[in-house]
Amino acid sequence: MAAKEKLLYAASRLFEEKGYSGTTTAAVAAMAGVAEVTLFRHFNNKETLFRETVKQIQGSVILEISDTEGNPGLRDGLCHFAKTLCRYFIEQNRTIRMMLFESIRNPELKDLLKDGPMRSVTRLENFFSYHISQGRLPSGDPRIYADSLISLVFGYAIGLVSLKEKQDINSELEYLEDIITTAFLPELKQ
Repeated sequence: MAAKEKLLYAASRLFEEKGYSGTTTAAVAAMAGVAEVTLFRHFNNKETLFRETVKQIQGSVILEISDTEGNPGLRDGLCHFAKTLCRYFIEQNRTIRMMLFESIRNPELKDLLKDGPMRSVTRLENFFSYHISQGRLPSGDPRIYADSLISLVFGYAIGLVSLKEKQDINSELEYLEDIITTAFLPELKQ
């Protein structure tokens, strides 16, 4: 593993555990097994390191959400997006909580933290807009549809699933699929 990847890995672990304020560049470099000057060669400062760490974490879900050919069917697309988001929210639970708390403590980080979610919202907004134009969904604001889906999945994954003792992600995803189908496509459940 190259020094930059080691630094990003160490930074993600430390930011998750100690938050932005509690993480030092010296600790990141030590955990990565490199000199602190190497960290500064790659990232210039702690904020840039944090920014790159967040981009890397957010990038995985954005790639998966974008990984749908053309315009998938309404039900398949909804389930794909919901499962992708839920899996991401569950797997990145601690990091997401840290980022939320950091955006409260450090308002200057808020714009950085919303960049990834906004790209996901835009992709979902386009998906809903297409299906509204095809008459598959009632007319409405595609942004509200997108925000509703993300909020429902986020609340489910972070607020409920993460509080359970033991998780079987696959069974949670199947259950979530039923919830999404019922909420967005009630005629399919009749």
